[in-house]
Amino acid sequence: NPNTDGWIAIETSFGNGFLARLEHRQQYKVNGYRVFHVGNHEITLFGIGYYGFSYVPGLIPIGVLVPGDTIDPRQRDFTHTTLGILTDTWKVSDKQSFILSGFFRTYSLSLRSNFGDGLIQQSEFRTVAGGNASYLYKILPKMTFLAGVDLRRDAPRNLDLRRADANGVFQLVTSNDLTVGFVEPFVSLDGNLTRYFHYDLGVRREEVSMDNLDKIDPANSFSKWQGITLPKGTLTIKPPLEKYLPSVAFSFGEAFHTNDPRIGTGSSSPTVLVPSRAYQLVLTKPISGVEFKVALTRVTNAEELAKIDPDT
Repeated sequence: NPNTDGWIAIETSFGNGFLARLEHRQQYKVNGYRVFHVGNHEITLFGIGYYGFSYVPGLIPIGVLVPGDTIDPRQRDFTHTTLGILTDTWKVSDKQSFILSGFFRTYSLSLRSNFGDGLIQQSEFRTVAGGNASYLYKILPKMTFLAGVDLRRDAPRNLDLRRADANGVFQLVTSNDLTVGFVEPFVSLDGNLTRYFHYDLGVRREEVSMDNLDKIDPANSFSKWQGITLPKGTLTIKPPLEKYLPSVAFSFGEAFHTNDPRIGTGSSSPTVLVPSRAYQLVLTKPISGVEFKVALTRVTNAEELAKIDPDT
């Protein structure tokens, strides 16, 4: 229905792979989407549901001697997630609009793996909630101002790592409850200097908090709060179409990888927040309906260690 743009998609997957150890993989996924028009408001609903299970056929490295086989038959993987998003786009006038959006997600994991050093189990239950508020104002026909703030709270609970002992009984190695929060205001300006030069300039302030409760050794628990300012800019040169030249875009930006656990490195002070810097040159040219693109990128200072998982 073009008035609602509503749809539901269902996807399933089953399989056993080609190894002697059958996977018995099952995956079920449902997506739903719907739009409501109320006056000058466009309200969008989107949702996801996912369930997956398999006996993961993880191979033990060839250099590790194990009895029987290179596959541990006790391995398995269970995952499920749900996600709901609500967005309201309010067009105040031809020059002004507000966008308000919020989401809530759940995620559950139970993974048993053997990479040659014995059977381990990683597990967690995570809730994530967040939102965005943005204001868009067209200052001139070829100049647009954007300002807003992103909010997010990521709360993995029972972030556990267990190792099977000689009797096959799982013994707890690490157990943590984490709460990671983000408050990220931003502003940007987009426009044309001339018909051949386009620019995008912006800056984002990252305020990141992390609270770690170590359930095995409370002395390792900590609470941190740190901020960092991240600029970004792009200048694009658009030659006349009749010149058969590609458009050229040069970008510079800084980013902080929020999965980096060094934000809470022990009790050290100050907290470590290391931004990575990226320089990018992009050449783009459409030819006969096909867009050709060449991108040259240099990233420096990217020192993130790992994502926040039970085995980090």
